[in-house]
Amino acid sequence: MEAFPKTLVIFDTNQIRETIMGGVDYGSFELSSGFKEISDFISENLLDEYIHLAITDLSINELLKQKIRQFEEDKKNLQGIFARLTSLPNVKIISKNIPDKHFEFEAYLKKQLEDFLGKNTVKILSLHEKMHSDVFIKTIERVLSNKPPFSGDNDRGFKDVIIWETILNFEKINDYDKVIFVSNDQIFTKGGSCFSEFHAKFSKDILIRSSCEMVLQDIKSIYENLIKKIKVVKFTETDYFHDYLDKWLSDLEYINSNWEKYNIVDRKVIEYCRDLKLQNDEESDTSAIIVSKIEIIAHTGKIRKEFTCNLITELDDTMAFIDTYLEEE
Repeated sequence: MEAFPKTLVIFDTNQIRETIMGGVDYGSFELSSGFKEISDFISENLLDEYIHLAITDLSINELLKQKIRQFEEDKKNLQGIFARLTSLPNVKIISKNIPDKHFEFEAYLKKQLEDFLGKNTVKILSLHEKMHSDVFIKTIERVLSNKPPFSGDNDRGFKDVIIWETILNFEKINDYDKVIFVSNDQIFTKGGSCFSEFHAKFSKDILIRSSCEMVLQDIKSIYENLIKKIKVVKFTETDYFHDYLDKWLSDLEYINSNWEKYNIVDRKVIEYCRDLKLQNDEESDTSAIIVSKIEIIAHTGKIRKEFTCNLITELDDTMAFIDTYLEEE
């Protein structure tokens, strides 16, 4: 069987933040449409075993604070707008049930976050407490040497450093063959030092993508064959496929073996899909070959014999049947 890689996709804060009219959406803790598109694609194509999505706890807390700030800013701005508009003659503002001072917005938002984490399998990457002092020392070294993802421009990059160190210190990162970090912050790719640092520590490369769209294309490319294989396997589990094989076998009257013709008296499918081979020959219509295991009881009149055979079924890329034939083991 072909082995498929395990992939970890880590999202920066700027890739999980959902906005409305240019401001941070705080009505729920659902993440960005790009994150959702990737998550849905993984689920719909049954790739959950192979691809895991992750966010650092700093990004989660940063997004929480951004939502709170946006809420408070909107409330303040709206109060000012109402006050100015109602100073005009004949202007009345119809109440929209704006949250009052008794509305515990932060508690509401934390409950939304709890619900989100409860219904999603996203991993939260955290810096273990025992790493804090070591990471602090490394952060100071980055500041002094202006090493990415720290930027010397106005002392920017502290949060980026913590996110990067959280990735570097994720204990289970070697469980994954591929690691993708999605961030539109160019500091992570500046000069290539983050790539070199990651490779030096883990002896493998990290992909840093600037958008969720790019990550989705990576996933489709990496798992193209697996997606096809899963699609075919699911097809072999349908009643439609089972009925087709059962009917084909019921119409089979004899089997040849060692130049002898055996009349079939009984037959049954043992495994509808014991093996599967994808075909990539552009000159052939065959997209997949399904190998099923069958047992046949037949006789020549004097000799009764049991056969274990492979039943080969060829499909095109629309799952239409092209051919079916026996292959004796």
